[in-house]
Amino acid sequence: MEFIITIGLEIHAQLLTESKMFCRCPNNYGDIPNRNICPVCLGYPGILPVPNEKALEHALKLGFATKSRIEEIAYFARKNYFYPDLPKGYQITQYENPICTDGKLKVPRDKGEHFEVRIRRIHLEEDAGKNFHPENEQDEGISYIDYNRGGIPLVEIVTEPDLHSGEEAYLFLNKLKQLLEYLEVCSGDMEKGALRCDVNIDVARNEKEHGVIVEIKNMNSFSNVRKAIDYEAQRQIDMLEKGEMIFKETRTWDERISETRLLRRKEKAEDYRYFPEPDLIPVRISDELKKIVKENMPALPSEIEETFKREYNLSDYISSELLASKQLSQFYVEGAAITEYKKELANWLLVEYLRVIKEKNLDIRNPAIGPADLVELVELACRGEISQATGKEILPLMAETGKKAKEIVEEKGLKQISDKSFIRELVINAVEGNPKVKEQYISGKEAVYGFFIGQVMKATKGKADPSIIDELLKEYLSSLK
Repeated sequence: MEFIITIGLEIHAQLLTESKMFCRCPNNYGDIPNRNICPVCLGYPGILPVPNEKALEHALKLGFATKSRIEEIAYFARKNYFYPDLPKGYQITQYENPICTDGKLKVPRDKGEHFEVRIRRIHLEEDAGKNFHPENEQDEGISYIDYNRGGIPLVEIVTEPDLHSGEEAYLFLNKLKQLLEYLEVCSGDMEKGALRCDVNIDVARNEKEHGVIVEIKNMNSFSNVRKAIDYEAQRQIDMLEKGEMIFKETRTWDERISETRLLRRKEKAEDYRYFPEPDLIPVRISDELKKIVKENMPALPSEIEETFKREYNLSDYISSELLASKQLSQFYVEGAAITEYKKELANWLLVEYLRVIKEKNLDIRNPAIGPADLVELVELACRGEISQATGKEILPLMAETGKKAKEIVEEKGLKQISDKSFIRELVINAVEGNPKVKEQYISGKEAVYGFFIGQVMKATKGKADPSIIDELLKEYLSSLK
């Protein structure tokens, strides 16, 4: 029997603002625990929250980028639940009137194919604190709370149930993370909790039936989201085949055993007792604000990709690889603007440059090798002033010393030899100085051709232009037959 797997996602993204959602405390979760707190984010009696305008602008950016409908008025609400990391006993969020609704995001597959995921809503809310449960004997049975995270602005992005596998969810999340990064609204760092995802999944016997929605929480990577979905789908299929009942519940992904396990029975919306936030007036999204946000929107990945393909004539694969990181694509854009060797620059950047960065554990935007520095090296290689092999040796030296490519070439005497008359003499010497190999070639053993190339390269310590050696060697050997 073929089962229908239906998946919807709820993604929480921490916004890159200087202060928290409703107070002036710094938005810096990584500080010393409980340093960035005040009466407002701790929920003291008599406090009055004030919405963060920058957070609102970030939400609008995401709304425009996903072609969402922007509401004219957005209301805040209280979501009531009791947990140690929520000092007020409620979370300020949006319920009935989110800022953005009815959006969509186009997600690439392999071989140039795409699928579309509808965005049901994008709304603003505040984050909760962070619980810590130490496993050492000294702190056994004790939990700690860091309220630095409490009150940090979030956008929650809720998709329609348009996904049908762990792989589709994985591709969608990567595309969304890329969009958040390019919009400069979220770092996307899952390890630090800046981007978190909950999964709603149900399995039905056919398209006419509806399964029971099971939620999966607490996943710290996109790969774990994919694994959790695939595992949970199979778990539900196995239960249905056995005639067992599936309950509406919240589960978590246990990475140690690669299984989902029960946390609690699923809450319903009415359990949170939503009601309008009495301390906040409705937020009116004016046409002027929309215009300002639109005018200051950064270039989207889809727009940059179009430039790569149309103006720089890059392939789909190379374009997607460059767009994988905003830092990487910005590096390339800056370099491509000052050189005619745009394709070659892309290849050097994706292969040799990233290899050196990885080997030496450096940032992509390493000050020792800026876009103009890499362009200088690529142009030396493309113009034949140095060989490709020499260029690959120079690049790590640039990272280590901070010196420019031309400077290293001059210091070490690495400039490629392109003098045809000089190379012709070396070719003749290589052939005539090895009479046995010469006879082998004349008698039809063409595999020894590489031997002659090696002899010339050895004589020039690898500095001779390989294309010129090849040209002159073929010319001389053909004259012997």
